[in-house]
Amino acid sequence: MNRSVFLALVLAVVAGLWMGSGYILDSTSEPSAPQETTSQQQNESAGTVQSVQVMTLNAEETQRRIYVSGRTEASKTTNVSAEVSGQIETLPAEEGALIKDGDIIATIKINDRDVALNSARKRVTQRELEYETAKNLVAKGFSTEVQVATQRAELEAAKAALRRAELDLKNTKIRAPFDGILEERHIEKGDYVTVGDPIAHIIDLSPINVVAYVAEQRIQSVFKGQRAKATLPNGDTYEGTVHFVSRTANDTTRTFRVEIRIENPDLKIADGLTAEVTLFGDTEMAHSISPAILTLSENGDVGVKYI
Repeated sequence: MNRSVFLALVLAVVAGLWMGSGYILDSTSEPSAPQETTSQQQNESAGTVQSVQVMTLNAEETQRRIYVSGRTEASKTTNVSAEVSGQIETLPAEEGALIKDGDIIATIKINDRDVALNSARKRVTQRELEYETAKNLVAKGFSTEVQVATQRAELEAAKAALRRAELDLKNTKIRAPFDGILEERHIEKGDYVTVGDPIAHIIDLSPINVVAYVAEQRIQSVFKGQRAKATLPNGDTYEGTVHFVSRTANDTTRTFRVEIRIENPDLKIADGLTAEVTLFGDTEMAHSISPAILTLSENGDVGVKYI
């Protein structure tokens, strides 16, 4: 045999044996370490019990509450105006003074109003005599019913003029329409005022209102006479009751005006303070849980897990 051919056969046999030895080793070797580790971890994970914390809850009687923000507001407020023209003569009440219903807060000079009143009274007396005379003459046949009617009309006109003169004189004394505080005075002594000019601003703080606006989703739970609580910025808390619930929603906010009335005899609560309002509703059975244990479902619903 040719030497080169023999050499080629030997090399081919050696190469075949080398390739065959690699296949045999791979088929007979044990599973690799990573595969064994993964299988072991899966087995261990399947046998592990997850630990959780649980709490036993019992339903308790609780009261529904609505929390809203509000502000204090005077229970009554008015602007007193002049009802006759004239010069301011006196100002008995100062700004910030406590006043009673009927107290004089300003006076306007009488001028000739007292003279006009006396004249009106005399005119009424004269017209009464003329009317009585006309009736007597009719009874005796010396007058007519037309003359009697004329005298009666003149008498009524004289009485109307007398009432106007009395009212003009009375209105020179400007009085408080209710108990309250003279919050602001718009005139000074010597000022000339005409009918309708503002004289003073008066407010009533006893009792005082706390005004809040409740969302349309909760307004059905608010009713007149409902117990309420208001906490002011200084931390003081006051109890009161709902005395007004609006039945018309605000066009912009879709909320309803609610007024809580609070007694304020010492006038410690001022007008315009912010307040945190709590409205107490019906009593029902409920569980008390911490917000920390709330969870979300896959659909985004808020809830708690139970066993």
